[in-house]
Amino acid sequence: EVLGMSVAWLFTSTNSLPALLLIFLLFRFFDIVKIGPVKYFDQMENGLGIIFDDIFAGLFAGLCYIGISTLAPKYF
Repeated sequence: EVLGMSVAWLFTSTNSLPALLLIFLLFRFFDIVKIGPVKYFDQMENGLGIIFDDIFAGLFAGLCYIGISTLAPKYF
């Protein structure tokens, strides 16, 4: 979980509370819903699957954050 959140935080350019809260919520969403490669890695039977599912959830969260912050820059 910490690694996935760290990957997501790499996409932020600020440490404002709204940005960090949005990154956290997006990461939890993708970690719970398990879309695409997140689901594939979650179904692996070894420790690498657990790590990679968090990394990909963080990547998806970061990319969504970039999209949202581009559309609403005054909030983030």
